[in-house]
Amino acid sequence: KQSNKCKGYGFVDFENPEAAQKACQHLTLQGTQASFAKIRKQHQDPSKKQFSENIDPTNLYISNLPRNFTEDQLNNLVSPFGEIVSSRILKDPEGNSKGVGFARLEDKEFCEKAIKALNGKPLQGGGEPLIVKFAE
Repeated sequence: KQSNKCKGYGFVDFENPEAAQKACQHLTLQGTQASFAKIRKQHQDPSKKQFSENIDPTNLYISNLPRNFTEDQLNNLVSPFGEIVSSRILKDPEGNSKGVGFARLEDKEFCEKAIKALNGKPLQGGGEPLIVKFAE
């Protein structure tokens, strides 16, 4: 579904990890939230690619989070399923949660376990049950 409206985040592919790190540092100094994600191994060898271009099998999209949910709480929610590489809750310009988060785990199997356990689960303080899926 395309709305042509900004969702408040974006992704960039860099030539190498050093360039990505430099960009993250520069953006952080300017007050923009930026994080460095791991290189997706399956995209390094096109013959072994198992997912479409728009799906990252190590990055989870989590929505219907309570508006007061913190990144620490997000980490606590997801960490039982595997090591977290990075996580983030989307916020509006005033710093208020949008009820949407992302968590990048070490591998696809950890994400699949998290999706199976958390998708459709209600959280205390939340309205609708969680939607947990691979990030697009």
